[in-house]
Amino acid sequence: MKVPATNITEVIKALVEEFISGINFHPKSAEGINGGLCDNFAHAVTIQIPGAEALWGDGMDEEAWDMPYNWVEYHAAYHCFVRFKNRYYDSEEPEGVDHPMKLPYYQRELRHFNSR
Repeated sequence: MKVPATNITEVIKALVEEFISGINFHPKSAEGINGGLCDNFAHAVTIQIPGAEALWGDGMDEEAWDMPYNWVEYHAAYHCFVRFKNRYYDSEEPEGVDHPMKLPYYQRELRHFNSR
């Protein structure tokens, strides 16, 4: 279903509601979407927002992350998010952030990474 919306924030909020509605998907929250459906979600956003691009975390190199390789390989690689007009979005961050490391998914991963 194409969600009528005029900007990326509206599209993301509408898609979160659609994904958690249980019609086609079964996550219970925006965080749940990021726990296995992030690629489906990012793709749905890119269909509705011309110029938006779905990226996996390992599509950015170590320098972009400014983290050791094992961060990129074992943590960054497992999340798909959207880049649009130099901002980064996912189901938990409809307003976008200026670096993917600021996405809530990666903040949780970073806490885990630093706790080892």
